[in-house]
Amino acid sequence: MAPLTRHRKKSLAAAPPDLVIDPADRISKLPEIQAQILSFLPAQEAVRTCVLARTWRNVWRFTRRLLIAGKSVEEVREFVDRLLRVRRGGLELAPLDASEIRFDPFAEAEDYGEARLDGMSSINRWICWVLNCQIRMLRIDISARTSFDVYLQMSATPLLVSRHLTRLELTGVLFVHRCLNLDGCPALEHLEIKECCLQYVRKITSLSLKCLVITSCESNSARHSIQICVPRLVSLCLDNDDVRTPLLESMPELVWAKVRIDTYVDNLYREDLMVCYQLSRYPGFRY
Repeated sequence: MAPLTRHRKKSLAAAPPDLVIDPADRISKLPEIQAQILSFLPAQEAVRTCVLARTWRNVWRFTRRLLIAGKSVEEVREFVDRLLRVRRGGLELAPLDASEIRFDPFAEAEDYGEARLDGMSSINRWICWVLNCQIRMLRIDISARTSFDVYLQMSATPLLVSRHLTRLELTGVLFVHRCLNLDGCPALEHLEIKECCLQYVRKITSLSLKCLVITSCESNSARHSIQICVPRLVSLCLDNDDVRTPLLESMPELVWAKVRIDTYVDNLYREDLMVCYQLSRYPGFRY
């Protein structure tokens, strides 16, 4: 063995020590388990685990599920913008499968009007970014609303465009366009719309949907009925008190359906009343 020179001794002294894992720390020996654990944490908490130990330093970069959450959009906006740029730049090594964006409702007070609009704009931008990360499942949750809270305003197009998305769950959203056209997501098979405002929606259309759930939504006593055009639908659940009876187009593949409506809203506008009685032909129908 060659003798150590002065330069070699300095290099060895400056080098970091070999990584030693405590025998009791079994999680650090399973990087896939580490990433799975962090996927259940809000993104900012997952990133903070990088200071726990050297074995945790980059685990947050490899989580397959991204949870963006907080009390307000403003407090996490800068962090999330940077985080999404990092994740989008490393998709080949660390792909994303799912993302959830969850925040408290937007206050309706005038003092917070500009901040509310900025928050909605940021969330809609993040939706576009995570869809570009080729996720298969997206959940938007602006829940726990009261009469003084405001929905997240969302446009289906060009916002909801993805060749990879298969499942979409929306809570606390107001759709600002008449047609909720989901053909920009040709792989989408499962759609849940809960506690949303359908005041402006006249039509829901998709050529790929197989399961549609619309529950606890409101329409602010809108006069129109929503036309549902999903020809490949297999399962349908409609359970709402403040939405008019929808108009259902042909669903030849439908196997199961449950429809519960409040006829009071229909009775307000009898001039164009139309009900879903034709669904009784399907064996799985419950009314």
